[in-house]
Amino acid sequence: MYCPKCRVKYKNDISLCPDCGELLVESLPPANKPDYHGMVVVYTTSDQSKILIAKSLLEDADIKFFASGDGIMDLFGAGRLGFNPIVGAIDFKVKPEDEEEAKEILAGLIEDELDDDLDDEYVDDEEDEY
Repeated sequence: MYCPKCRVKYKNDISLCPDCGELLVESLPPANKPDYHGMVVVYTTSDQSKILIAKSLLEDADIKFFASGDGIMDLFGAGRLGFNPIVGAIDFKVKPEDEEEAKEILAGLIEDELDDDLDDEYVDDEEDEY
C-alpha cells in the first residue's frame, strides 16, 4: 500500500497514511518528471560560489530552474575547485515566463561576471619605467 501524497510504501494492513492521513492506494502513478523543454538560459558561470548564490536566490524567489551540468561536476576530479574544462560552465535555465524576474534577481551576479570578463581581457601595454 502506498500513500499517494507522501509516495511512501506501507504494510498491506494499513489503510491510512500515518504521516498525512491520506487514504492509501495499491499502486502509485508514475511521478511527474520536470519539463525542461523550452527553458531559457539566464545566467552562466563556472565559479562555485556564484553557483551556490544563484541557486539560493532563485530558490528564495520560488523560481523553478535547471542548472545544466551541475551534477556532472562531481564526477570528475577537481570539478568543484574552479573551471572544469571537461564540464565547462553551468547554465542556469528557467521557464520563459520567469526569464525577466530571474534576470533581475541575478543582475548583481551577471554584472560581476561581466566585470570579471573585462578584467581578464585588460592588458597594460605600457612598460614599467625604472
